[in-house]
Amino acid sequence: MSDQPSLYTKILRQIKRLEQKIVELSSYQDEQFVSSTVEYVPIIKILEYIFCTKKINF
Repeated sequence: MSDQPSLYTKILRQIKRLEQKIVELSSYQDEQFVSSTVEYVPIIKILEYIFCTKKINF
């Protein structure tokens, strides 16, 4: 599929943006707010693993 590399790139960019946002949010003092965002880290890492180590088949 010719769109696959483009889609792959977009997904990786979104993962990186989410990771950067989590790092930014982690710098805030409000622990309850931070803990609500940090729970997304494993999901991001799982997606990154899937899309970086395996071929995407749509």
